[in-house]
Amino acid sequence: MNNIIDTSVKEVQKLSIQLRPKMLDELGLLETIQWEATQFEERTGIYCNVKFIPEEFDVEHERSSTLYRILMELLTNVYRHSEATKVSILLEKQKDVYNLEFSDNGIGIKKEKITSRFSFGLISITERAHTWNGNVEFISKKKKGTKVTVQIPY
Repeated sequence: MNNIIDTSVKEVQKLSIQLRPKMLDELGLLETIQWEATQFEERTGIYCNVKFIPEEFDVEHERSSTLYRILMELLTNVYRHSEATKVSILLEKQKDVYNLEFSDNGIGIKKEKITSRFSFGLISITERAHTWNGNVEFISKKKKGTKVTVQIPY
């Protein structure tokens, strides 16, 4: 029984770290995105270009978690489905909104998948953005990749 409890506690801790890694609190969102993109590139061989405008800015705790989780879902989708060789990530702090533009050069997402109630990853991205009264736009062209724009007001 103790072994089961210990294993369960370790799994919950692992899950908690994956949802909001300590790095996010210690280094901030921009450094964490850069690190995750580098790790993703090393694991998958998919090139990641990351850009921030301005080059340095802070994102408050709650919205940084949301943007981080959205980005992780996008990277997961690229790895699982897109057959892409390149990903571009742009995070901008504009006057009253964080603007995340994510694009890949993969096979694209069929329109039916974007609107499907069974596309749980895409649904979670949209729901996370809507938590902050944000918007998500998916633009995809067959064999020309996908562009996802997420805007979260602050």
